[in-house]
Amino acid sequence: MPSIFKNKKISFIIVSYKSKKFLTDCVNSIIKYTSGEYEIVIVDNNSGENLDEIQNLSTSKIKIIYSQKNAGFGSGVNLGATQATGDWLCIINPDTRIQGDIHTLSTIDKNTKLIGLALVNQENQIQAYQYGDFPTPKSIISNRAKKQWQNPTQETISTDWISGGSICIEAKLFQELGGFDERFFMYYEDIDLCYRAKQAGHQAYWTQQVTIWHYEGGSESRIINTKKRYYKSQRQYIAKWYGQIWTILLYPLHLIQLVRLK
Repeated sequence: MPSIFKNKKISFIIVSYKSKKFLTDCVNSIIKYTSGEYEIVIVDNNSGENLDEIQNLSTSKIKIIYSQKNAGFGSGVNLGATQATGDWLCIINPDTRIQGDIHTLSTIDKNTKLIGLALVNQENQIQAYQYGDFPTPKSIISNRAKKQWQNPTQETISTDWISGGSICIEAKLFQELGGFDERFFMYYEDIDLCYRAKQAGHQAYWTQQVTIWHYEGGSESRIINTKKRYYKSQRQYIAKWYGQIWTILLYPLHLIQLVRLK
Protein backbone atom coordinates (compact mmCIF):
# COMPACT_ATOMS: atom_id res chain seq x y z
CA MET A 1 0.00 0.00 0.00
CA PRO A 2 1.39 3.45 -0.89
CA SER A 3 2.30 5.82 1.90
CA ILE A 4 -0.52 7.96 3.29
CA PHE A 5 2.03 10.80 3.39
CA LYS A 6 3.09 10.56 -0.24
CA ASN A 7 3.40 14.07 -1.70
CA LYS A 8 2.09 15.52 1.56
CA LYS A 9 3.74 18.23 3.64
CA ILE A 10 4.20 17.31 7.30
CA SER A 11 4.15 19.92 10.04
CA PHE A 12 5.97 18.59 13.10
CA ILE A 13 4.58 20.34 16.17
CA ILE A 14 6.68 20.27 19.35
CA VAL A 15 5.45 21.87 22.57
CA SER A 16 8.31 22.65 24.93
CA TYR A 17 8.32 23.65 28.57
CA LYS A 18 11.83 23.85 30.03
CA SER A 19 12.86 21.15 27.55
CA LYS A 20 15.54 23.05 25.63
CA LYS A 21 18.18 20.43 26.48
CA PHE A 22 16.28 17.85 24.40
CA LEU A 23 15.29 19.94 21.41
CA THR A 24 18.53 19.87 19.39
CA ASP A 25 18.53 16.06 19.24
CA CYS A 26 14.82 15.98 18.48
CA VAL A 27 15.04 18.49 15.64
CA ASN A 28 18.19 16.91 14.19
CA SER A 29 16.45 13.52 14.06
CA ILE A 30 13.62 15.02 12.02
CA ILE A 31 16.09 16.67 9.65
CA LYS A 32 18.06 13.44 9.31
CA TYR A 33 15.21 11.08 8.51
CA THR A 34 12.48 13.10 6.79
CA SER A 35 12.68 12.75 3.01
CA GLY A 36 9.63 14.68 1.87
CA GLU A 37 8.39 18.22 2.41
CA TYR A 38 8.14 19.26 6.06
CA GLU A 39 8.40 22.06 8.60
CA ILE A 40 9.02 22.12 12.34
CA VAL A 41 6.86 24.31 14.56
CA ILE A 42 8.16 24.66 18.13
CA VAL A 43 5.92 26.25 20.75
CA ASP A 44 7.57 27.39 23.97
CA ASN A 45 4.88 27.36 26.65
CA ASN A 46 6.08 30.49 28.45
CA SER A 47 9.02 28.63 30.04
CA GLY A 48 11.39 31.59 29.89
CA GLU A 49 13.90 29.69 27.75
CA ASN A 50 15.41 31.26 24.64
CA LEU A 51 15.13 28.78 21.77
CA ASP A 52 16.38 31.06 18.97
CA GLU A 53 19.58 29.04 18.50
CA ILE A 54 17.48 25.97 17.63
CA GLN A 55 16.30 27.79 14.52
CA ASN A 56 19.88 27.81 13.22
CA LEU A 57 19.67 24.05 12.70
CA SER A 58 17.49 24.68 9.65
CA THR A 59 16.46 28.31 9.24
CA SER A 60 14.07 27.64 6.36
CA LYS A 61 12.27 24.73 8.06
CA ILE A 62 11.84 25.83 11.69
CA LYS A 63 9.31 28.20 13.22
CA ILE A 64 9.50 29.12 16.90
CA ILE A 65 6.49 30.52 18.73
CA TYR A 66 6.78 31.99 22.20
CA SER A 67 3.46 31.66 23.96
CA GLN A 68 2.58 34.42 26.42
CA LYS A 69 1.05 31.87 28.79
CA ASN A 70 1.30 28.23 29.74
CA ALA A 71 -2.24 26.94 29.34
CA GLY A 72 -1.14 23.32 28.94
CA PHE A 73 -0.06 20.87 26.28
CA GLY A 74 -3.22 20.93 24.18
CA SER A 75 -3.29 24.71 24.14
CA GLY A 76 0.32 24.75 22.96
CA VAL A 77 -0.41 22.33 20.14
CA ASN A 78 -3.45 24.36 19.09
CA LEU A 79 -1.30 27.48 18.95
CA GLY A 80 1.30 25.69 16.85
CA ALA A 81 -1.39 24.39 14.51
CA THR A 82 -2.50 27.94 13.72
CA GLN A 83 0.97 28.58 12.25
CA ALA A 84 1.36 25.19 10.55
CA THR A 85 1.05 24.92 6.77
CA GLY A 86 1.31 21.14 6.35
CA ASP A 87 -1.28 18.67 5.11
CA TRP A 88 -0.56 16.59 8.22
CA LEU A 89 0.31 17.54 11.77
CA CYS A 90 2.76 15.22 13.52
CA ILE A 91 2.78 16.07 17.21
CA ILE A 92 5.81 14.77 19.10
CA ASN A 93 7.30 15.43 22.51
CA PRO A 94 10.53 17.44 22.77
CA ASP A 95 12.26 14.58 24.63
CA THR A 96 12.06 12.28 21.60
CA ARG A 97 14.09 11.32 18.53
CA ILE A 98 12.43 9.86 15.47
CA GLN A 99 14.12 6.77 14.08
CA GLY A 100 12.76 6.56 10.55
CA ASP A 101 11.14 8.41 7.67
CA ILE A 102 7.52 9.24 8.46
CA HIS A 103 6.90 9.90 4.77
CA THR A 104 7.14 6.13 4.18
CA LEU A 105 4.24 5.25 6.51
CA SER A 106 1.31 3.23 5.27
CA THR A 107 -1.64 1.73 7.11
CA ILE A 108 -4.25 -0.97 6.66
CA ASP A 109 -6.72 1.68 5.51
CA LYS A 110 -5.97 4.22 2.77
CA ASN A 111 -8.48 6.62 4.35
CA THR A 112 -6.49 6.89 7.58
CA LYS A 113 -6.46 10.37 9.08
CA LEU A 114 -5.16 9.59 12.57
CA ILE A 115 -2.15 7.43 13.42
CA GLY A 116 0.17 7.04 16.40
CA LEU A 117 3.86 6.18 16.13
CA ALA A 118 5.46 3.66 18.49
CA LEU A 119 7.43 5.14 21.38
CA VAL A 120 10.39 3.04 22.53
CA ASN A 121 12.91 3.26 25.36
CA GLN A 122 16.70 2.99 25.26
CA GLU A 123 16.46 -0.80 24.90
CA ASN A 124 14.12 -0.31 21.92
CA GLN A 125 11.25 -1.78 23.93
CA ILE A 126 7.70 -0.54 23.44
CA GLN A 127 6.75 1.89 26.19
CA ALA A 128 3.49 1.51 28.08
CA TYR A 129 0.16 3.32 27.70
CA GLN A 130 0.46 4.40 24.08
CA TYR A 131 -2.96 3.24 22.94
CA GLY A 132 -5.98 1.35 24.20
CA ASP A 133 -9.72 1.21 24.64
CA PHE A 134 -11.65 4.31 25.55
CA PRO A 135 -11.87 4.51 29.34
CA THR A 136 -15.26 4.26 31.00
CA PRO A 137 -16.28 4.74 34.63
CA LYS A 138 -16.54 0.98 35.00
CA SER A 139 -13.12 0.24 33.49
CA ILE A 140 -11.45 2.90 35.68
CA ILE A 141 -13.09 1.77 38.91
CA SER A 142 -12.28 -1.87 38.18
CA ASN A 143 -8.72 -0.87 37.15
CA ARG A 144 -9.08 -2.82 33.92
CA ALA A 145 -6.61 -1.39 31.41
CA LYS A 146 -5.84 -2.72 27.97
CA LYS A 147 -2.50 -4.55 28.12
CA GLN A 148 -2.11 -5.18 24.41
CA TRP A 149 0.69 -2.64 24.18
CA GLN A 150 2.98 -4.91 26.21
CA ASN A 151 3.47 -7.28 23.27
CA PRO A 152 1.95 -5.97 20.03
CA THR A 153 1.67 -8.82 17.57
CA GLN A 154 1.06 -6.69 14.48
CA GLU A 155 3.07 -3.87 12.96
CA THR A 156 -0.02 -1.69 12.58
CA ILE A 157 -3.25 -2.04 14.57
CA SER A 158 -6.56 -0.22 14.90
CA THR A 159 -7.34 1.12 18.34
CA ASP A 160 -9.62 3.56 20.16
CA TRP A 161 -7.03 6.11 21.28
CA ILE A 162 -3.36 6.89 20.69
CA SER A 163 -0.90 8.86 22.78
CA GLY A 164 -0.40 12.56 22.15
CA GLY A 165 3.32 11.99 22.60
CA SER A 166 3.56 10.88 18.98
CA ILE A 167 0.37 11.43 17.04
CA CYS A 168 -0.09 12.26 13.37
CA ILE A 169 -3.42 13.71 12.29
CA GLU A 170 -4.59 15.17 9.02
CA ALA A 171 -4.56 18.96 9.46
CA LYS A 172 -8.05 19.31 7.99
CA LEU A 173 -9.47 16.82 10.48
CA PHE A 174 -7.69 18.51 13.39
CA GLN A 175 -9.29 21.80 12.36
CA GLU A 176 -12.72 20.22 11.90
CA LEU A 177 -12.53 18.75 15.41
CA GLY A 178 -11.56 22.11 16.86
CA GLY A 179 -8.15 20.84 17.93
CA PHE A 180 -7.46 19.71 21.47
CA ASP A 181 -9.93 20.59 24.19
CA GLU A 182 -7.94 23.17 26.15
CA ARG A 183 -9.82 22.42 29.36
CA PHE A 184 -7.41 19.50 29.73
CA PHE A 185 -4.16 21.08 30.93
CA MET A 186 -2.21 17.87 30.50
CA TYR A 187 -3.22 14.21 29.97
CA TYR A 188 -6.44 12.88 28.42
CA GLU A 189 -6.54 15.60 25.76
CA ASP A 190 -5.32 12.92 23.33
CA ILE A 191 -7.98 10.40 24.36
CA ASP A 192 -10.65 13.08 24.11
CA LEU A 193 -9.48 14.06 20.61
CA CYS A 194 -9.58 10.45 19.46
CA TYR A 195 -13.05 10.01 20.98
CA ARG A 196 -14.35 12.97 19.01
CA ALA A 197 -12.63 11.68 15.86
CA LYS A 198 -14.29 8.29 16.36
CA GLN A 199 -17.67 9.98 16.74
CA ALA A 200 -16.99 11.73 13.41
CA GLY A 201 -16.33 8.35 11.77
CA HIS A 202 -12.52 8.24 11.82
CA GLN A 203 -10.60 5.20 13.06
CA ALA A 204 -7.30 5.64 14.90
CA TYR A 205 -4.27 3.44 14.20
CA TRP A 206 -0.97 2.76 15.93
CA THR A 207 2.12 1.58 14.07
CA GLN A 208 5.67 0.34 14.60
CA GLN A 209 6.70 1.10 11.02
CA VAL A 210 8.56 4.13 12.38
CA THR A 211 9.62 4.18 16.01
CA ILE A 212 10.38 7.18 18.20
CA TRP A 213 12.91 7.03 21.01
CA HIS A 214 11.42 8.66 24.08
CA TYR A 215 13.06 9.84 27.27
CA GLU A 216 10.01 9.32 29.43
CA GLY A 217 9.41 11.96 32.08
CA GLY A 218 11.77 14.50 30.57
CA SER A 219 9.75 17.57 31.53
CA GLU A 220 8.06 16.47 34.78
CA SER A 221 9.90 14.12 37.12
CA ARG A 222 7.88 14.12 40.34
CA ILE A 223 5.54 11.13 40.22
CA ILE A 224 3.06 12.56 42.75
CA ASN A 225 2.52 15.77 40.78
CA THR A 226 2.25 13.80 37.57
CA LYS A 227 -0.39 11.50 39.03
CA LYS A 228 -2.37 14.41 40.48
CA ARG A 229 -2.59 16.01 37.05
CA TYR A 230 -3.39 12.69 35.44
CA TYR A 231 -6.24 11.91 37.83
CA LYS A 232 -7.66 15.42 37.51
CA SER A 233 -7.77 15.06 33.73
CA GLN A 234 -9.25 11.60 34.05
CA ARG A 235 -12.11 13.03 36.13
CA GLN A 236 -12.58 15.83 33.59
CA TYR A 237 -12.82 13.32 30.75
CA ILE A 238 -15.33 11.11 32.54
CA ALA A 239 -17.40 14.14 33.59
CA LYS A 240 -17.43 15.41 30.00
CA TRP A 241 -18.66 12.20 28.45
CA TYR A 242 -20.47 10.37 31.27
CA GLY A 243 -21.68 13.12 33.62
CA GLN A 244 -20.42 15.03 36.65
CA ILE A 245 -21.85 12.48 39.09
CA TRP A 246 -18.97 10.11 38.36
CA THR A 247 -16.39 12.56 39.72
CA ILE A 248 -17.92 12.09 43.17
CA LEU A 249 -17.05 8.40 42.98
CA LEU A 250 -13.66 8.80 41.33
CA TYR A 251 -12.27 11.49 43.63
CA PRO A 252 -11.93 9.31 46.78
CA LEU A 253 -10.54 6.49 44.65
CA HIS A 254 -7.86 8.82 43.32
CA LEU A 255 -7.03 10.04 46.82
CA ILE A 256 -6.44 6.45 47.95
CA GLN A 257 -4.19 5.80 44.98
CA LEU A 258 -2.17 8.95 45.68
CA VAL A 259 -1.69 7.97 49.34
CA ARG A 260 -0.30 4.62 48.20
CA LEU A 261 2.38 6.41 46.18
CA LYS A 262 3.79 8.24 49.21
